Amino acid sequence: PDHGFWGHWPHYYEEMYIETADIKKAAEKSTVAAVVVGRSAGEDRENHLTEGSYFLTEAEKSLIKRVSEAFEKTVIILNTGSIMDMSWEKEILKNKCAIMYVWQSGMESGNAVADVLSGEKEPSGRLTDTIAESYSDYPCSDDFGEKEYNNYTEDIFVGYRYFETFAKDKVLYPFGFGLGYSEFNREFVKANLENDTVSITVKATNISDYCGKDVLQLYASQPQGKLGKPAKVLCGFEKTNALKNGESQDVTISFPLYAISSYDDSGKSGHKSCYVLEGGEYSFYLGGNARDCEKIWSFTLPETRVIEELKEASAPQHSFERMIAKEENGKTTYDFENVPTATEDLRKVILKNLPKDCGYKGDLGITLADVKNGKNTLDEFVAQLSPDELEAISRGDYTMDSSLGAKGNAGVMGGVLPSLRKKGVEPLTTTDGPSGIRIGACCSLLPIGASIASMWNTALTEKVYEKIGEEMTVKGSDILLAPGMNIHRSPLCGRNFEYFSEDPFITGKTAAAVVKGVQK
Repeated sequence: PDHGFWGHWPHYYEEMYIETADIKKAAEKSTVAAVVVGRSAGEDRENHLTEGSYFLTEAEKSLIKRVSEAFEKTVIILNTGSIMDMSWEKEILKNKCAIMYVWQSGMESGNAVADVLSGEKEPSGRLTDTIAESYSDYPCSDDFGEKEYNNYTEDIFVGYRYFETFAKDKVLYPFGFGLGYSEFNREFVKANLENDTVSITVKATNISDYCGKDVLQLYASQPQGKLGKPAKVLCGFEKTNALKNGESQDVTISFPLYAISSYDDSGKSGHKSCYVLEGGEYSFYLGGNARDCEKIWSFTLPETRVIEELKEASAPQHSFERMIAKEENGKTTYDFENVPTATEDLRKVILKNLPKDCGYKGDLGITLADVKNGKNTLDEFVAQLSPDELEAISRGDYTMDSSLGAKGNAGVMGGVLPSLRKKGVEPLTTTDGPSGIRIGACCSLLPIGASIASMWNTALTEKVYEKIGEEMTVKGSDILLAPGMNIHRSPLCGRNFEYFSEDPFITGKTAAAVVKGVQK
């Protein structure tokens, strides 16, 4: 009864029952079967620890079991916005089976899946989240979803950063995992550290009969020091070109030392509110996922280095316990400590650092075009804006489907007053959603954020969003309100489909490619 309105659409639809006799009859005509499982979540619609949401229903389990028993090969296609429970695979899958996370990849996803299943295309995606044996194995499981507030107890130990450090045995599929038809050999070529930039060159060689792409993943291991660190952190990745049997490609992965530094919010390192590299050995691992990787190079710092010096800003206002790593008898274990709370009044800090008020000069006839053309400065333009205009330009018209923008918009920013438009401040139309340009009668259905990140291909991501930018122009949209950079802290988050990963590095790299592409 509560289905069909905002935040209350169904997580799934009941499976039509198929008789076992009909399944066996179908198996007489084909050796391969495909079973599709779909899930839907979203804003105000979290996943639940129930059948039909995070878990398979009994009907779905029955169908998968009976199909995989009858057919020589079975492909389970998971059309979801986030990872779901996978503990069923060992229990009910029979014969030869494959599992495909196809995410919610838009109007062409069916054709893409068909190309992969038929062997026309090579699947080269990789997981951007860790799939654990059980939901209770995720470190956020006791803290996620509270109504009043959420304690971010696991701190930096989210996803593989937790599992690879403290709970390797709780992982079904590691971060970065993914299979294809091709197989690659990976080799270390050379490395150097120069001008605070690490550059590591590696070679990928296709050793299979199938043409395909490899994802070269580079992980760093840092000294535990006084701050405590994850066992591994992703610090670089690159996708190869499509390589045929015997073909090789050298790839250089470069990143600044900042990418492997640690933020000290407590002062334990002696450098509070700074990004630091603690003294010790920094090792680098090359592989196909966070678990399957080998050490290829290292360097040693004799003492702690400050990479960036900052000042306290948004420190927690209330204390709670957070997870920390510590070494005991050569083994890394976890403990808990109180989170350092704010020692500065954020409001006072903001007020102290506000730019100088240029004062209200009244309407001087200056337009925004005059600023662009160099006739006037931005300060001169702003000085003629009244308090009402300043308030309006900072607020915008947040009404869905504003009359000031293209039909179907998510609100308008900028020139929401006639006086602002007279000064050349145009209304900027926003578009909601990470899976298409939802403006006008026709909507594009495009890959969600989780699908885009799973490519591990920033060049292709940029091209996809260049096309999205072109469609925005045609449809009259100026600002895209998605995808987002939130971390996949929990598989129960309903909006994981909008976001990229449990890992901040691939999240940032993918987001940068999105922005570059859409602005071209």
